[in-house]
Amino acid sequence: MRRSLLACSLALVTTSLIASPLPQDFSADGTYKNTVEKRWGVLVYHSWMTNSNIGPVLTGQNIHLKYGTMNSIDLAYQLAPQNSLRRFFQPLVSTVEIAGNFTQRRDPNGLIYEFDPYLNFRWKSFPWNNFVTTTFSIGDGLSYATGLPLREEQDSSNNNAKHLLNFLVIEASFAVPKYPDIEFVVRVNHRCGAWGLFGAGNLSSNAIGVGIRYLF
Repeated sequence: MRRSLLACSLALVTTSLIASPLPQDFSADGTYKNTVEKRWGVLVYHSWMTNSNIGPVLTGQNIHLKYGTMNSIDLAYQLAPQNSLRRFFQPLVSTVEIAGNFTQRRDPNGLIYEFDPYLNFRWKSFPWNNFVTTTFSIGDGLSYATGLPLREEQDSSNNNAKHLLNFLVIEASFAVPKYPDIEFVVRVNHRCGAWGLFGAGNLSSNAIGVGIRYLF
């Protein structure tokens, strides 16, 4: 009798465990899914200045690391789904972010501090996200530097480098699906005269960086 009761109890426990729903963070096929959309992200990264234009930097051709290094912190806020700006761009991108980047440049001309407010457009839906959670983004805004970087002084077509220029950032991020809030980031920072729009000719300076972002 005792053996029968024990067998029945074990059967009930086993059945309940098998039939119980998966944890909220896992889908039916056992893959991890992020159930909460995190609005804020803080990124800390280190960059190397280059003597190359943006084209060779993006294609990985003839990249020469020169003109010092940069240490940066970037804070971004993801607009809510009902935000009118995000809804306007929604058919084209996954999310829209308002961001600010603060950088310390260790330039041959000395220490230079840089502030870059910008708007960021991010794509999140990739077919391999069950294996590596991936995002890709392009941002554009303004960049103010407290000093004139040597690269920009030498690259200015009208010998008139400026403190205020256009700011472009191109980024890819990667995370383990089970821990999507911690991202490894590769990005390119591009300060430029925007074909004379800022009165500085067609100058530019470019940096390649890597860092870690935490989403919260």
